[in-house]
Amino acid sequence: MLVVVSLSAEQWRSIAAEKVLSLLVEEGAVTKPEMEAKLSEAPQHPGLRRPEPHHLTMARNRLLQAGEIVSQRNTTRGGRAVTTFSLAAGTKQADRAAARKRLLRSRYLSWSASPSEWVASCGPHQGVVTPPQR
Repeated sequence: MLVVVSLSAEQWRSIAAEKVLSLLVEEGAVTKPEMEAKLSEAPQHPGLRRPEPHHLTMARNRLLQAGEIVSQRNTTRGGRAVTTFSLAAGTKQADRAAARKRLLRSRYLSWSASPSEWVASCGPHQGVVTPPQR
């Protein structure tokens, strides 16, 4: 028999904060979409519930205000600004992880860009919007 326990919003935020901190210890740094995917959407053991994204947002904001985690918004070589989150007591591994996450997020955003954003960056067609190839 599966017993479902009802938790208050504050309890869910506490659970979410613990999960955010443990994810940052494990990964070093994460982006917001990655954090939500790994903590809210990933399959877990049956019977265990995952914190919803709004609880993660509240927990992340509280951790930022408390100074336990930091957010960094840096521009990649491709010119996209990407925000990563890491523990306040940063390490070289966390910095490298953040750089890698920014690169991956920027690459994903470039691949998923709408056709109106496809602009040649070099060659004779520089600055010209190129239609998608079909």
